Amino acid sequence: MKRSRRSLTAISHKWHSRLMYLVGVQLCIWALSGLYMVSLDIHAIHGDDRVKNPAYVDVQSANYPLTAVANRFPEMSGAKLVQGLEHALIQVNFRDNPYTAILLNANTGEALPQLSAEQAEKIALNMFSGISSVSKVTLLQEVPDYVPARYAPVYEVAFNTWDNLHFYIHATTGEIVTKRHSMWHIFDWMWRLHIMDYDDGENIHNLFLQIVATLSILSIIFGGILLWSRRRFTQQSLLVSKPYYKHLLVAHKYIALVVFAQLSVWLGTGLYLSLIEKQKIPLLPLTKIDWQHVIPDNVSFADLLHDKPPIIGAKLQNIFGAPYLLYTESQGYHRNFTSDKQLVDLTNGSLFNIEQKQIKAYFAFIEKPIEKITRLDEGSSDIRGEMNATWRVDTANTSYYFDARSAEQLASFDFKARIHDLMMRLHFMDYFSKGILIIVGT
Repeated sequence: MKRSRRSLTAISHKWHSRLMYLVGVQLCIWALSGLYMVSLDIHAIHGDDRVKNPAYVDVQSANYPLTAVANRFPEMSGAKLVQGLEHALIQVNFRDNPYTAILLNANTGEALPQLSAEQAEKIALNMFSGISSVSKVTLLQEVPDYVPARYAPVYEVAFNTWDNLHFYIHATTGEIVTKRHSMWHIFDWMWRLHIMDYDDGENIHNLFLQIVATLSILSIIFGGILLWSRRRFTQQSLLVSKPYYKHLLVAHKYIALVVFAQLSVWLGTGLYLSLIEKQKIPLLPLTKIDWQHVIPDNVSFADLLHDKPPIIGAKLQNIFGAPYLLYTESQGYHRNFTSDKQLVDLTNGSLFNIEQKQIKAYFAFIEKPIEKITRLDEGSSDIRGEMNATWRVDTANTSYYFDARSAEQLASFDFKARIHDLMMRLHFMDYFSKGILIIVGT
């Protein structure tokens, strides 16, 4: 028995040492890059604090009839009211490409041309929360990898800041598509090093990562065997001549005892996330709305919103296949942050709230039997980080989440999604987080 134990110890020592020569550097890279990414506020990395809240809309000037908008653009998927540099604007989006849009003067209906460089610079300075000048404005027909190509063309607006801040502004709508600064570029490179995709950082499922993670797990297994077989060894029992080396070996043992379990979890969950692609749960279908025939004659945004509180935006909303108006009084940096929204009945301008009967009717229409419907109050949703009220609808295999104010589908999950979320929480050591974060659609 002792001989077999010694043999196992010798084999474990041999392969633990050899494998660590292969993967030791990458283990250090994983630790350092992971430490960098979790040590920084992700909202600061995304530059959320560099953008002001949207300005209130001049609702009273939005007199152009919505029926005229729908008649001019019968293929529109919706229209929303926003505040431009000088006056309120109507942004019209289309079914065939939701990322293209046309802007109209909300008072006259005049179609606006593409933004000029001067207008893009003015928008950037108006939306920037700090104090800085602009060093350069460039119209990009082809965008960098970190800017979604579907938004091209965009204006790249460079600020004279210490971290080389850039805003990327949609050339038609004037919306800030994304932001970039030096710390975010460093973050991108840390991510590339972390997932071992040194090209564009998009492929977490690459074979190189999976091979190195597997070898690392084998090395940790052999190391665990050594920890057990040498659990009684002390500094005095080590047959080495150099005293400092004895101290290093003892330190190595106790550090390994501390990090062995978590290192195993990191490697195991990381390998799982690389091997198993995240399940994309498709959006539930919605009946397309022919806005030409559902908007009351000659009604405008001003008519629908004249007696409402100050707003930062409003849009025509498809609620389970029925037409409504949704206005927003306030909105945080991200969609899941606390916001104030309200639906309005298009036919009479009265306030409208989503209830169980609308949800039941919709699921009956799409032929999905409901097992349970639950309303979750603000800040108590099962969706991680959600700060607004939601409706949870449980079916046989999947649970669906809807914003309680706008009826927008927020998330969906099934058994596979739950497992993926568990692996994410274990990998991030986020053991007490509640719920999942599975964003639906693309």
